[in-house]
Amino acid sequence: DAAGPFTVTLGSSQTAGNLTFQEGNVTLGGIAPGTNLTFNGPISVAAGATGAVNVALLGTGGLTKSGAGYLSLAITNNFTGNVLVSGGTLAFANASDASERYFGAPLASYTQNAITLANGTALRALASIITLTNRGITLSGSSATLGADGSAIFFIPTVIDGRGATLVKEIGR
Repeated sequence: DAAGPFTVTLGSSQTAGNLTFQEGNVTLGGIAPGTNLTFNGPISVAAGATGAVNVALLGTGGLTKSGAGYLSLAITNNFTGNVLVSGGTLAFANASDASERYFGAPLASYTQNAITLANGTALRALASIITLTNRGITLSGSSATLGADGSAIFFIPTVIDGRGATLVKEIGR
């Protein structure tokens, strides 16, 4: 049982079918800056749990964040495919640049459903200025939250789409 914060450190690059944060406040990191995790399944964070991924994510199946918990991405990623937040909160902190690389490899052209937020989910910017230029957001339920904490600025010059969806703006966590 892991009630408090702890860190799991990858000694080298790894491959996983999926990733689950079951309890506590867990940070997944790498022993070296080039350490990465190749995955092709969902990242699930249980209700009440917090997961932080501080290694580059690779893979071809996009990123699905499931479970009612809180997941933060703190490094640029190079996976391909769309991002789906089917449960809880997906947060990102951009300390190194103002690109949208937290959501995977750069897109050559605009993609409307590059990020999909299911009903009751949240997408949060934690630091810096985040600009989504080629990634449109689709709301697949009746409400979702887009937010920015502290001094973060979340700039979305793209289309936010979704029939009957309500967008809720929020500042603070």
